[in-house]
Formats: sequence, C-alpha cells, structure tokens
Amino acid sequence: MPSFLNSEAPIAGDFKSTGGGIATISSRHHDLDALRAIVMLLGIVLHASYAFTAGTWAVQDVRQNDAFSLINIAIHGFRMPLFFVMSGFFTAMLWRKRGLRALVQHRFRRVFLPLLLGVFTIIPLTRFVWDFAAASATDISAKAGIVAFINDFSFTHLWFLWQLCLLVAGFAIIAWLIDHFSFPRLPNWVVLSPVRYLWLVPLTMIPQAFMKDASMAEFGPDTSIGLFPAPSILAFYCIFFCFGALYYDYDDPEGRISHGWKMALPLGLFVLFPLGVAIIYFIEDYPLLGNFVQAAFAWVMVFGLMGLFHKFFSGENNTMRYVSDSSYWVYLAHLPLIIMAQYVISEWPIPAVVKFTLICVVVTGFLLYTYHFLVRYTWMGTFLNGSRKRPEEEPAQSLAQGAD
Repeated sequence: MPSFLNSEAPIAGDFKSTGGGIATISSRHHDLDALRAIVMLLGIVLHASYAFTAGTWAVQDVRQNDAFSLINIAIHGFRMPLFFVMSGFFTAMLWRKRGLRALVQHRFRRVFLPLLLGVFTIIPLTRFVWDFAAASATDISAKAGIVAFINDFSFTHLWFLWQLCLLVAGFAIIAWLIDHFSFPRLPNWVVLSPVRYLWLVPLTMIPQAFMKDASMAEFGPDTSIGLFPAPSILAFYCIFFCFGALYYDYDDPEGRISHGWKMALPLGLFVLFPLGVAIIYFIEDYPLLGNFVQAAFAWVMVFGLMGLFHKFFSGENNTMRYVSDSSYWVYLAHLPLIIMAQYVISEWPIPAVVKFTLICVVVTGFLLYTYHFLVRYTWMGTFLNGSRKRPEEEPAQSLAQGAD
C-alpha cells in the first residue's frame, strides 16, 4: 500500500464543531499569515506593471516592455486563488476557535466595514485619478475601457473583499449545519497527499470553462468587479476558499500538504506556465488542454508557495509580522497612488524596469510610512487589524489580538 495511504494521523469520523477550537493547532500560523500578506502586496507589483503593457489601463507608458506582460499574467494566474485558500483557512480557524457568531462579527468588522468605507473613499478617489490620468490617452481601446470603468459601478481593486463577504456568508450557513449535525469527513490522504490534484484540478476546470470566450484570450481567471459577480467567477474562487477551510481541520503542523514544493514551483513556472501561454496566445487552439493547464498551474503554485513559506517563515519573525499587519492598509490605499506615479513618469526617457522599480519602491515606502505614523496605532489601525500597542506601552500583543 502506498505510504500516503497508511502513514497519516488517526482520522476522526465526522466533522463536528469543537466550540472552543482545536487545541492541536497552533494559535498563529506564521507561514500562512506571511504568505497572505505577500499575496496582497503582489497586487502592487501587478498594477504597477500594467502601464508598461498594451491594454486598457489608464496610463500607457512610452517605454513598453513585453516582459511585464509575462510577469503580470503569471502573478494573475495564482495570486487570487492563493489568497482565497488563505482566506478560507483563516475563516475556518476563527470559527473553530471562537464560534460562528464571533466569526461573522469579525468578518463584518474587518472585511465588510472596510469595504463599505472604501466605497465612499478609496474607490471614488481611484476613479477620479483614473479619469484624470486617462484624459490624455490616445489609444482607442484604452478610451473604451475608461468609459466602461467610469460609467459602471465597480469595487475596483477591492472586488475580492466583496466576494469574500459573499463566501463567508455561504460558509456561515455550512458552519451552522456542521455545528448541529455530523457529516462524513474525507480521509487525510484525500486532502494532504498529491491525490488531491486528481479532484481539485478537474473541479476547478468546471467554472473556469465558463469564463472564457471562444478565443481564450487571457491566461488565468477572469475578474468580476461589480455588485453581482459572474457566477462562474464566484464559483471558481469558492473552490479555493472551501479547500482552505477544509484544510484547517486536517492538523498539519509539518506541512505535509506542501511536501514536494521544490518540484512544484519549477513545474508551475517553467513547464505549466510557458505551456499555457503557448496554447492561449500562440496556438490558440485546444481549449480543454488550456483549461487544464491553467487550473493545474494555479494549484501547483498554491501548494508550492505554501511549502516555500512553511520552510522559511514558520517561526516568529518580527519583520514579517509587521509586513503582515501593514499589508491590508498598503493594498487598500495603493491603487490611486500607483496610477498617479505611472502618470507622472510615463514620459520619462528611462528604461521601463527602472520606472517600474521606482513606482513600486516609492509607493510602497510612502504607504509603509503612513501606516506606521498615521494608521498602526490609531483608530484606523484598530478598524483594519485590531488594536496594536506601541512597544513602550506593551511589550507583547495578546493572543486574541494576534488572531486578528
């Protein structure tokens, strides 16, 4: 019998809420917390790169570089799937440790209310900056994209918070059922061993197949930024969210789920990604194979990056903890600043790589500065992340604050 069928920890018979939580799982998962933060910050890299690639972005830099197209479609192919896996995991953790009522209250405070505030602040500012920067656009396709962007309501870069609210609402219904009834539990090997690819990839291909038009013009999932998300897109991210929630119940302090990450990352980046790009952008045929490669790429990168971060960030790291705390604010506020920075330097006669680096460093540095002096220890920091005490006031954070 294969070892992964016989060497797992004892398998509980049913899913059942434990009320006070699962004592065998550590209070803070430093690796996954760090990974969630880096995924958020990759949004800055993604949006900064758009000015240097042809498309409908508000700013089209005079120094275009096709290498940025590869960077942004590679990041796009795994970033939000990975975010929703992490979100599902931490949602389940809150439910198990604090109960359903506390979970709903927490997500209402930390996700819905910041989104609501963003609707009246960051989103209008982003639209204003976009309109201003795009006013001088000469590309017809860019102008068409601008008109659609300005005239139709959207959550802009905060769309994932709205879809997370919807997924948490669905999760709350399932959690209530689990609190009151027992359900069969999948064997450990179905979730923790590589066998999971045999059901996760085909399952992901189903909603993904309904996203693409006949031309298969894009690599990775579509984006739905409106009030009513496309069902196929919401279902797509629901799969990743639900797997993250499911994974929490499989006590895995050794990171068995990400064993083989040293092979997974090269497989994703140097085999699946180039193959997917070739199929979608050059061969423009074999839609089923293209669908399979994109779904496989997303999952391989998810588990590969989970393994990488488990290897290097499993322990307490004050720097990474600070980055994790700041990442929410940095992501929420970054987009209007990115667009303005792109606009200001779009005509500069310097290499695209230098411009891109300058945009990322200046915007991120400014937002970290504002986080430390204007957000972290103020009402806004409490609003986004929970209360944080200055080092001279309190040497260590409480576990309850850490879970925020």
